Formats: sequence, structure tokens, C-alpha cells
Amino acid sequence: MTPELVNLIRPGLSPAAAALLAAGSCPGLDVVLTSASTREHWDDVAKALAAPLTAQELRRVTDELAGE
Repeated sequence: MTPELVNLIRPGLSPAAAALLAAGSCPGLDVVLTSASTREHWDDVAKALAAPLTAQELRRVTDELAGE
């Protein structure tokens, strides 16, 4: 997870939270299982997942990952 990709997903998130947000925003996905070593990490991920990416934002991320 590069800093540029994190900023594309949602500026200010940790790399782990950005990755989980991208996965958790996929259509048809009902559950994202997460684990955290600290309360701070858990709060970071919970905050990120509370506001999923829009379909347009998710498309930009997947296009970037596909190299388009």
C-alpha cells in the first residue's frame, strides 16, 4: 500500500485502514472480518469502514490497481 494509493482511497487513513476500506466497499460483500493489536488500530479501522467508498471512488481505485 503506497502513500499515493492510501491518498487515492481516503487521505489520512493508515495503510491498513485504507486497504480494509477498499475491500469493505466492494458490492455484495456483507462482512469484513478484522483483527487489531491495539484499541487505536481497531478505532482506525472501524472509523474507516463506517463510511464506505462510493461506486465512483471504488472504480478509481480499481482502475489505478489495474494500471489504467
